[in-house]
Amino acid sequence: VQTCALPILMVPIQTEKIEGYVNPLQFHTFDFVQRHMQYIEQAPISVLSDALQTVNDIVNAVDK
Repeated sequence: VQTCALPILMVPIQTEKIEGYVNPLQFHTFDFVQRHMQYIEQAPISVLSDALQTVNDIVNAVDK
């Protein structure tokens, strides 16, 4: 079985109820109806901070 590394963009989250990754670019764009999403728990501040930093890094990126 081959696996690929997750992009650097993904932010890991591990709590009592959740183990996985957050895509910072989809934080506010989930389609709750089509994806059958449900609220499980609030993300820890550290995950939110990392996700927001990732978005800021992308927005403020410059070509070198």
